[in-house]
Amino acid sequence: MKIVKPKNKSLSLQVAEELEKQISLGSWKVGSKIPSETELMELFGVSRNTLREAIRYLAIIGVLDTRPGNGTYIITENVFNASMKRRLENEKLSHILETRMLLEPEIINLATMRGTDEDINNLVICHNNLLNSFENYWTDYVEADIKFHSQIADMCKNPLLADFYRAITEALPEYIHDNFLKLCNDNKDLYLHKELVDLIKIRDGEKAKDITSLMLSMEMKLIEKTLN
Repeated sequence: MKIVKPKNKSLSLQVAEELEKQISLGSWKVGSKIPSETELMELFGVSRNTLREAIRYLAIIGVLDTRPGNGTYIITENVFNASMKRRLENEKLSHILETRMLLEPEIINLATMRGTDEDINNLVICHNNLLNSFENYWTDYVEADIKFHSQIADMCKNPLLADFYRAITEALPEYIHDNFLKLCNDNKDLYLHKELVDLIKIRDGEKAKDITSLMLSMEMKLIEKTLN
């Protein structure tokens, strides 16, 4: 029997894992630049080469995006989301929505039951930002919608489920941009999540599930109509 003896992780991999951890914790936000090499070298107490190896690793797996002459940007929160993003890029939209229909109502229910009062207050803040963005600037609306759903993901208090849900949400900006206004014409309050937030505030998980299922079924019908 041939057994590969365990080896200590390289220093660069340890730095990469800590960078990823800090991104997941929100120390640096998705869409923003990571700190400069000088700052990170001082923060981690490592050489420039070690730091660059760590950044290169995170860029290869899809967490970071290095743009020559412009800096290195965070494009997703962790390795799991990066892997899911690559997987979902080649998936049919109808399959993504079908997965959401199975998962999202239960995630909403868990968030309603498990979210703290502080969580709900933060959700209300996210929702107000979403409403303001819809009225003022469309690009900001898409980002605000992702943050709104990310807050719900955190409220369900299941990190694995939250990461999976967040990864699916991050895969949908183009879909939101192309289809939201079609859906929103006759159902503005529904698709701006006004009733959903009210139900979460009074912790009515069953009705929150029902309204989420209704919204997703309407989306699925629109997609089926578009594809036919």
